[in-house]
Amino acid sequence: MTPQSYSLHIGLNAVNPDSYEGWDGQLFACENDAKVYKSIAENADYKAIHTLLTKEATSENVLKHLDDAAKKLQSGDILFLTYSGHGGSIIDVNNDDEDGFDETWCLYDRQLIDDELFESFSKFNPGVRILIFSDSCHSGSVSKNVAPIKPDTPVDPKTYMRSRLAPMNVLIRTYNKHKDQYDEIQEKATKRAEDIGAYVILFGACQDNEEAMEVWGNGMFTAKVKKVMAGEIKSYSDLFSAIKKGFSIEQHPNLFHYGNKDYNFLSQSPFCINGKKAVINTPEAPSVKEDEDELIISKQSKQRARAKGAVQSNKYELQSVDKASGKAWDKAYEAYLADPDVRFAEPNIKSPYLKPTAARAQEEHTNEYMKNWPPPEASPNEFIWHLDDEHSQLRKAYDAVIAKHGAGATVRIGHIDTGYIPGHPSTPTHLLTDLGVSFVKNEFGENKGIDKLNSGFPAEQDGHGCATLALLAGKEISDTDSYAGYKGLFGAVPFAEVIPIRICETVFNLFNANDVADGIDYAVNYGCEVITMSMAGYPTKRVAEAVNRAYENGVIVVTAAGNNFKSGIAKLTPKAVLYPARFERVIAATGACYNHEPYDLDVNPWFRSRSAGGELMQGNWGPSSAMQKAIAAYTPNVAWASQDEEFRFLRSGGGTSSATPQVAATAALWIAYNRDNLQSIKGTWKVVEAARSAIFNTANKTYPSYRKYYGNGIIRAFDALTAFDFDKVTELQPSAKAKVGFTGLGDFFSGWFRSRAADDNKDVHDYEGLKEMVSLELLQLMHKDPNLMPYAEELDLEKDETSAYFAAAGTKKAFAEKVLESEYASDFIKDLMKGILG
Repeated sequence: MTPQSYSLHIGLNAVNPDSYEGWDGQLFACENDAKVYKSIAENADYKAIHTLLTKEATSENVLKHLDDAAKKLQSGDILFLTYSGHGGSIIDVNNDDEDGFDETWCLYDRQLIDDELFESFSKFNPGVRILIFSDSCHSGSVSKNVAPIKPDTPVDPKTYMRSRLAPMNVLIRTYNKHKDQYDEIQEKATKRAEDIGAYVILFGACQDNEEAMEVWGNGMFTAKVKKVMAGEIKSYSDLFSAIKKGFSIEQHPNLFHYGNKDYNFLSQSPFCINGKKAVINTPEAPSVKEDEDELIISKQSKQRARAKGAVQSNKYELQSVDKASGKAWDKAYEAYLADPDVRFAEPNIKSPYLKPTAARAQEEHTNEYMKNWPPPEASPNEFIWHLDDEHSQLRKAYDAVIAKHGAGATVRIGHIDTGYIPGHPSTPTHLLTDLGVSFVKNEFGENKGIDKLNSGFPAEQDGHGCATLALLAGKEISDTDSYAGYKGLFGAVPFAEVIPIRICETVFNLFNANDVADGIDYAVNYGCEVITMSMAGYPTKRVAEAVNRAYENGVIVVTAAGNNFKSGIAKLTPKAVLYPARFERVIAATGACYNHEPYDLDVNPWFRSRSAGGELMQGNWGPSSAMQKAIAAYTPNVAWASQDEEFRFLRSGGGTSSATPQVAATAALWIAYNRDNLQSIKGTWKVVEAARSAIFNTANKTYPSYRKYYGNGIIRAFDALTAFDFDKVTELQPSAKAKVGFTGLGDFFSGWFRSRAADDNKDVHDYEGLKEMVSLELLQLMHKDPNLMPYAEELDLEKDETSAYFAAAGTKKAFAEKVLESEYASDFIKDLMKGILG
């Protein structure tokens, strides 16, 4: 008789707050995980395949499916059960766990206790194979810890996005509120391992004292399962070995097996039903998409961060929106049209920035350079190679400033990032901790810019701000903390006063527009002359206006051009300069390698001469208009300040995050050196333009295609110090204002706006705010939707050529059709596009 199969795949991106004392347990990738396992079941030719996603994943539904499977499956049949969601724990009242707690799955309506699963498995007929994959915290023992197989020493430190550990305070409150219910469930559960006639194999995402993480579009564990199944896997034992190989230092997968040993199926081909190998092809996970839950309304409101004598700016208020009631952009249009006092409304958009992967790039727990990129040559200054005369000249420029001004050398820099780590060996000497601030939710006024390593998001703390701060202004380092025997100053401008401005905390760096803008305003208001931000994201009007205020007050803003992956993950951003670096009033920091070649895998000869593999992140560049105010600094394989107790600095620092503080330091050193000459133009945009003129004109332009990849070349900080002729300051011209939108908008909607004005008996100019909002949403779509990203990569969106492009036959229609198909687009803008298509 042909063996039968039954599969059940559970994925919860949230739980019912009413059942968990107000906690919604939001995750982003668990439903994606369930779809991966469902795809595995389909590939393996399972016949009865079921999924329970979020609200469907109740205790009643899960137990009902397990009872149904127990009735249908006979000896030799297989149950394939998977769970992705929060793992929890509950007080053990029947004393069957040595640690005093029973482990749980956090289902939508309540916690499902491991005792209940054990009870369900005891109902299966002898000889049934039960295969479980649990991508959750406490997954190592959620079906009872019998005969664990311990993993080897972990070898691959990763970056993560979010933990799947339910907070203990939530679990305690929930248990106390529903104590009678949970105690009764445990008291009724009496089955033990000797009562199991089936055989159970459990693959768990982590040990009981660890936390399962989700990264990009899947749980980290599920992503590894998906990856290794593409290879040659002969047995479940082979599968476990492949999963744990190269896994994270923070997360150790687990394998348990128990039941009737006569039916042990560890040696069978994974997921097979009848002994034949299952051919598994799993889909790529969709990129994680988190719709915004706040609007930025431009109208009179008290500003969060103002200092005495601060510059005047527009006023804003944040307005909460219900995610379930529609897309945030639709709510923005509603807010604008409903209130004549609203001049502009936009979602408080969250941008995903692909950060440097110093921790993730290592294939073993050793401190090595990334193999796809050229490493520095061994030398006494290997640790600070990026500062030397052959590269940035930053150390030579620092020496020149000190020689000229001595102890009087000064400059103030606003460092916008994840904050600083007190006590790290690199912490700048002149870090202005009293002026530190955090705009992370619920931290304003409480946190003075500290990277909170125990904030409840343990997987998200990689010390990004600590590393970029060290590159900017790190103090003297001992040879016990460095590598290659170096001892001395590390930062490019160690005498600088630095204000730590914290705007996000996640490794995935979901930073929102309002916090970025508040950070810029705060830096301006507290006297910063340079602002550095090693992040990049989507265009927003709120940030554009903050950039304009900084520029008009003579503050040099330097931000990362952004990063992208050549392959390996879902496309999250275009391969183009992102915002705010794309604004003409900002210096965009791009990347150049140790060999002065572009930080681009398609053109750097070091990568072309080697086989594929290793680190595939590269820097953004282009289109040509976005490179007019860009300049490169050195990355990757620069020293990266780390939390690792063994390696306080990693050799594998990368991304345009590493380049940005070098460019900012070049500007800061120029200001410090020319302090006396700047008095007549202090506080005006002319400071920015004079500095950019000096820095751009002296940059290294030897690479033949430097304009394409670097913009103005690679920084030469010492040469820049004396390059500007202050007698010609009157010849400086201001750069175009930072703005959002693109010139092709009129070709789409001019007729619609004229018609609407006529219907409402208004002048068409009354809808300028609405036109700007529509333009901004389209611009954001070009940066969010992979199907629309080519427009951002190829078009100079604010130039006249955009109008000509969309005027060409067929291009307008093709663009409109893509917008209509976009899952990111608002209903409002889709209705406009329908009008274009007729």
